[in-house]
Amino acid sequence: MREMSLAAKVRKKKSSTEKKKIAAGYIYPNLLNRNFNAFFPNHKWVMDVTEITFCDTKIYVSALMDLFNRSL
Repeated sequence: MREMSLAAKVRKKKSSTEKKKIAAGYIYPNLLNRNFNAFFPNHKWVMDVTEITFCDTKIYVSALMDLFNRSL
């Protein structure tokens, strides 16, 4: 990596305020308990949010999926 002038990006440690939020109960409980089967539409939805850094700007991409027919 040194020969090609490459360097790894090291993430910052979580701040103490983030740790306090986690300790204060801001994490939601697991309501599905790994049961990803739905028997009718709009009964169970799951979501994922991803943070991407592009040109020194943070972009958030999210996807919402209905577990009945796996539609996005």
